[in-house]
Amino acid sequence: MREALLDGLDAVYPCSRDGSRSLERKYPGYAEKIRTAYLGTSDRGLSPKGTGGAFRLVSCCHISPVKRVGLLARSLAELKDSGISLQWTHFGGGDGLGALKDFAREQLSFMDCRFAGEVENAALMEFYRTTPVDCFLNTSSSEGLPVSIMEAVSFGIPVIATDVGGTSEIVHDGQTGFLLPADFQPQELARAVECLSHMPGEARDSLRTSCRGLWMEEFDSARDYARFADEIAPAGV
Repeated sequence: MREALLDGLDAVYPCSRDGSRSLERKYPGYAEKIRTAYLGTSDRGLSPKGTGGAFRLVSCCHISPVKRVGLLARSLAELKDSGISLQWTHFGGGDGLGALKDFAREQLSFMDCRFAGEVENAALMEFYRTTPVDCFLNTSSSEGLPVSIMEAVSFGIPVIATDVGGTSEIVHDGQTGFLLPADFQPQELARAVECLSHMPGEARDSLRTSCRGLWMEEFDSARDYARFADEIAPAGV
């Protein structure tokens, strides 16, 4: 029914350029109807800068095969002998949470692991607003354009994520974080964490500034919703 829908609709608004390009490639006859419209997130302020101590990592997702949180954990295990003091907080539940906790007890005892489980979005935003976070991690094998990453960069938090779907539209390699191949090996994520943790303070501040700047330009929901309303408003309204 996709072609019939495209024929009957006035316009289609994928939430990423990657989604728009995919539709344009498959249905070139309807390319003029396809226009990207980012979802955006609300402005909740900036995450405070860290003042030393552990390098703080955060991930946020439902624990399911596509999110590959187990692979994330195995990647962190590669940092056992790195000498880096690490703290990892994961937000999100799922059937795999028990196994993830077991792995952490057995293989990640060298670092501080915290499993917050499922929390209300307001509580997560308050965590970001009041707690220093050095890096957000996303290891999905497939994505659209993750709202979880939009939320992180809105607080000025750099991101390490897989280059899948529209993720590269918000994680600009070397500017707002680091991109990993979709089929990355644990050592690759570990090296990215190590690289970010060893960055001079000025370089990390620059990443934070770039994250916030990109969010303000492309992913601020107040601006995005206004743009979208103008786009779809009937002429003369």
